[in-house]
Amino acid sequence: MRTIATITFMLCLPAFFHSNVMAFDLTPPSKYYWYSDGVKVPIWQSTAKQKSHISPVYQTSPNPDSTKMILTGGVIVHFSIDWAEQQITNLMSRYETRKGTRLPLGENIYLFQSETVSGSLALANAIYQSGQVTAAYPDWMVLEPAR
Repeated sequence: MRTIATITFMLCLPAFFHSNVMAFDLTPPSKYYWYSDGVKVPIWQSTAKQKSHISPVYQTSPNPDSTKMILTGGVIVHFSIDWAEQQITNLMSRYETRKGTRLPLGENIYLFQSETVSGSLALANAIYQSGQVTAAYPDWMVLEPAR
């Protein structure tokens, strides 16, 4: 299942899930964000009760029709291509993650698992903000809208 979620996010394919959330009460955008290509991107979190998701539902804008996504617990990290395996291990030992898996999407791109699903957003932001990686972002699962 983790592989499906990674492919879903990295290739921006919609997941084969249906969101059962129709109305959203949203948090202010300043509270939640992630980094995409080095740009801080605000996201909105639904405060509505979720029945079938292990993560809160986030969306890309306050518009009810905007893309909805959930956290998988994974964090995708891009390291400099000059970095050796030991440098990656040393940096990631500072964070509470499970062992990383190298992804076949480019050089030195890894998927790490956060200790908790809900902690993966803060973990990705902390890793990126360390300034030691070229990118770090949550492994989002995009929800297909209900039809």
